[in-house]
Amino acid sequence: MKTSKHSSNSFSMFLKTSLVLLVFKVNTIKDNPELVTAATVDDVLSQLSTLTDQQEQSTYSGELEVVTSTLEVIATIDYTNITLTETQNTAFLETTSNLLDPKNAESWQAIDEQSFKPGESSGASKVLDVVSYYTDAISKSLDESELNRTINVSNIVLQVRKLNNSKDIVFPSTDEFENISAALDLSQASLKGSTKYSAVVYKNLTGVLSTNASFGSQELELGSSVMSVKLNQWKNVTGFKITVTFQHFQTRQLLATCSYRNESRSVWERDGCRVMHSNSSETICECDHLTNFAILMSPWTENNVDTEAIRILSIAGCSVSMLCLVVTVLTHLFYWRYVKSDRVKILMNLCIALLVSYGVFLGGVDRTSNQDVCTTIAVLLQYIYLVVFFLMLAEGIEISVVVLYVFTTKSRLKWILPSAWLFPALIVGISLAATQTKGYGNEKSCWLSIDDGVIWAFVGPALLIILVNFILIVLVMKAIFKTKNLSQKSNKERTIAGVRCLCVLLPLVGCTWVIGIFYVNEDMAWIQYVFAICNGLQGMAIFIFHCALNTQIRNAFNRKQKYSQSASTTRSTSNPLLIPRAKPNLSSTDLYLSTSYGESIHQRRRRNEDRRNDNLEMKQYSYTLDYFD
Repeated sequence: MKTSKHSSNSFSMFLKTSLVLLVFKVNTIKDNPELVTAATVDDVLSQLSTLTDQQEQSTYSGELEVVTSTLEVIATIDYTNITLTETQNTAFLETTSNLLDPKNAESWQAIDEQSFKPGESSGASKVLDVVSYYTDAISKSLDESELNRTINVSNIVLQVRKLNNSKDIVFPSTDEFENISAALDLSQASLKGSTKYSAVVYKNLTGVLSTNASFGSQELELGSSVMSVKLNQWKNVTGFKITVTFQHFQTRQLLATCSYRNESRSVWERDGCRVMHSNSSETICECDHLTNFAILMSPWTENNVDTEAIRILSIAGCSVSMLCLVVTVLTHLFYWRYVKSDRVKILMNLCIALLVSYGVFLGGVDRTSNQDVCTTIAVLLQYIYLVVFFLMLAEGIEISVVVLYVFTTKSRLKWILPSAWLFPALIVGISLAATQTKGYGNEKSCWLSIDDGVIWAFVGPALLIILVNFILIVLVMKAIFKTKNLSQKSNKERTIAGVRCLCVLLPLVGCTWVIGIFYVNEDMAWIQYVFAICNGLQGMAIFIFHCALNTQIRNAFNRKQKYSQSASTTRSTSNPLLIPRAKPNLSSTDLYLSTSYGESIHQRRRRNEDRRNDNLEMKQYSYTLDYFD
């Protein structure tokens, strides 16, 4: 152990001494450009390549910065009168490959922590800039006899090409190189006007290159190789597109985000890039600009949450709810002549909207492989979920008007139902216009993005509707408990009546969605299970309280049974002769006595008015309890 440590220290001293001599030589070149020769560049690059090839030993952060600065001087030399040979190119790339080796990850991380300045390249990102400068120098040095040059070293592959009415560019081509997990595709249309092209693949910069990003709340990691691409005239091409395919370093279930390095801000961003296809092993990205591209990965599962269990609970709950909703709709349609009313019409619209929402959710929420399809699914889910909430609001308004304003008989369906379907379309349209579909669907699911704030285009209206319906529930319950019929009952009976009212009203208010809002941190992850169960079984609740336990449905069943029995009896027996009854011949005195015997006309009118008021109160009380015995 001591021998190994002594050997390491000895090599470090040798490296420092050699670097001092090289830095002095390079500074001389920098201060006296006229003294630069191809032999001098060859000598410096050869020594740097040898010094940085330390096998298993890592390089200290100070030494990495010195070598990077030295390479920057070499890369920015005026090579007009100097021939850049493949030997020089190989030595340069070998040196940078040695610097970017994963064994130096800790040293690069220390540099990032100490010297990070927004808007300035630091750490390993500065090495990428140096390689970019040197790539430009190689591109300029190609003569007419050499149209392209490709250099392959341990951790870097570089290709430079001159373009002349070139066809599509695919790099690397099939089986051209081994151990390259990234490939680009440039169409002929995107190459229009360009005469120079270059691409650099950094095979593995895990832990070496900073993953600071302008998006995402979780810690990200580099999940693929880094691809750097240049075209001299790409900005002049309308509708420019480049496709880059990345193989994942790990095949475990992670979220892949197509990203690019914004050196002006020293962060990774994703604007202008989108996922075209993604699975556990690869991701295909499409971008509308050129720079350094890569895949940033973030964990799919949350702490303390079994994602597979949540998925199974959601599928099971939604399937049961769909079955219950279908039965509810068919039952009401079968007994339509007996149960037809404005409330039932709203309920049928709600059931249909919920069926569509469950179907779209189960069939498309995880179709993230195609960005266009995913965006469409997200738009449909936002619309249909908003329709569900607006129909819940319509149901709340209908119940409130009938209970609170008993004398109101005019139907409200002609404006309340169209509004429930049109207002959500207006909200979705405004949201799409404001975001240009950004935030509709991501690598995790085809739903609205939380990071971009698009989720509030759904959460905002939903919370407002929940608040309004909650207020309506309070008013309805207050009116019911004030009725004479309920006030004369015992505390136990009133409590049971109140629970029954809540059981009827809560499924139509959307209160189950409030549960999901409470999931704000990992300590409350258990709420995801509660939300998946409650929201998935909303259809079952509607079936139980508005079909299975509905007195109107049972009465309709009994009436239909009696009608069937009566029709059967009528067909089996002959019709008797109908003898009309003689109308009683009452005199005016008899008529007076029949209406005033034992009480005055005024007293009778008062008694009838009291009975009518009792009936109206009974209507208030029975409206929300007509689903129970």
